[in-house]
Parts: sequence; structure tokens; C-alpha cells
Amino acid sequence: MAALNASDIPKEAYLLLDAPGCGGWYDAFVDSGWQIKMMATGNPEPPEDYIERRTRHLAMRRLSQGLTRQFGRVLYLEDDTLVPPETWGPLNRLLDLGYLAASGVQRGRRQCRACGIWRADYDNRILDPFEPEGITEADAVGHYCLLTYGNVYANLPIDPGPGEPVDAAHTRHMAPIAVDTAVWCGHLLESGEIIR
Repeated sequence: MAALNASDIPKEAYLLLDAPGCGGWYDAFVDSGWQIKMMATGNPEPPEDYIERRTRHLAMRRLSQGLTRQFGRVLYLEDDTLVPPETWGPLNRLLDLGYLAASGVQRGRRQCRACGIWRADYDNRILDPFEPEGITEADAVGHYCLLTYGNVYANLPIDPGPGEPVDAAHTRHMAPIAVDTAVWCGHLLESGEIIR
């Protein structure tokens, strides 16, 4: 909440709560003066198994497509993303240039901790993460700090192929995606560690 409150993100949010024990999020946003809409799925804790968790992630993303379809520009954030103070402004300016989507940067929580930004070689079915510099274009990005239009997010295919991340399967249809490394986000782990 401290990072969100210190940011330039408009103080309106739609919370999709997909695990028990997250009700405090609503209260925290309201107490900080945000206008909130909320939907809780009532699902149990996410499974530990990565493959099962991926199925749950896909179901949650499909649900979010319907929730934000009618909105204009929407910044999609995940609950473990720590945004910098200047987030909305830089990404919004990139959409003004004609991009369908713009993204910040965040490192993943898995072993290699690569950035959730990919370049694609579709002929060889290769999706490679890369380290962006400045403002650059990507073929796919994560959902962790993605600014796009509600109808674009809602209407593009989201089902991944074998071994393809859900977010890459979805966002590759928005390419080229503008990426701004000035919007470098922390990735908050349960331990309190922040990956940058």
C-alpha cells in the first residue's frame, strides 16, 4: 500500500481477490482513500505445485478479462508488485504514442530471476527473456505492471501453449509492447525480501 499510495496511479482500483485471507486489501485501499470495486472468488489457497498453480492463474486471468472489459486505460498489477512513484505517467505516455500496451519491468521469483519481458522467434518457437535498456519494444511481457486498454486485454486470446507462460501467451497479441525501465518494479516475496 505504501508504494501504491506514493505512486502517480489514479486512486481507483478493481480488486480481484483469489485466495482466502485477502479481505484486508479492501480495507487498506479504502482507508487510503481509494475508490474500490471488488470481487472475491472464494477459492482456497493456491496450490504449491507450479503446474496446478498455472491452471489457477489462467482461470483468474480469464475472470479479470470480463471485469475490466468496459474500462479505457487500465493498469494491471499483481499483489506482489512494488511500483515506483512514477508509474502511470511514463506508461500512459507510451500509449499516447500509439502502442496497444506498455509495461514496467519486474524480475521473476523463480531460480533464474529473469525479467518478465520476452523477445520471440516464432519460426523456431522460442521465447527468450531479455534485459531491457531505456525504452524498448518487447514481443511479450508479464501482467505484473501492464498498461493497456480494457477491451484489448479482454478480447485477446489468453490460452497458453505447452510450456508457455500465461502472461506471454496473452500479451504477445499486443506486440510490439513498449517497455520503460524507468518503471522498474520490486517483486515482494512472502519472506519480505524484495527482488529488483
